[in-house]
Amino acid sequence: MVKQPLRLLRHVVAVGVVTLGAVLVAPSAAHATPFPESHLADSAGHAYCYMDSFDDYPVHRSRVSWGMDRLDDQTDMHDILESCARGTDIWFSRANLPAGTRGWTICQTWVGSNTCDSANIGIDFDEINEGSWDIEDQQKTVLHEIGHSIGLGHHSPSAHDCAMYEGEIPGNDPRWRSFHSHDVAHINAQY
Repeated sequence: MVKQPLRLLRHVVAVGVVTLGAVLVAPSAAHATPFPESHLADSAGHAYCYMDSFDDYPVHRSRVSWGMDRLDDQTDMHDILESCARGTDIWFSRANLPAGTRGWTICQTWVGSNTCDSANIGIDFDEINEGSWDIEDQQKTVLHEIGHSIGLGHHSPSAHDCAMYEGEIPGNDPRWRSFHSHDVAHINAQY
């Protein structure tokens, strides 16, 4: 009589161990990046402007323009250059950020709890120029911060080789200056 419950207990323990082993050995969901990471943009039209800190730096303005054009070309979103006025989606500035920080994105005007109407993006071009491939790295950093403004988070290279990789690019391959197809699918489904 005691053998039956004991056999059942062994079976349950064996199934539990196998299940736990499968969970620990199975590929993790690291490749599935969350979207949105923190917030969404308010619409598919992503209007941007340059703060006064860009006035004497046409080359840096061209990096921002390149990043906004890349958003427009690669996704269903579209970029709109305008003067800095209430309701502009992104206000770009050149910034002197703490060592190791290349750029930041901060939502300034919220619509509800999860939608950003207007964000400030600061780019530290001097910090970016400390490494290799300065032009490509400037483009990547601008696109990276634009990605944050529309809901993308950081990716590790094991997840996706793309602009949302945090830090200096490991090479000048165009994939480091592009959104990954996984992210494009999220963006296009949302906007």
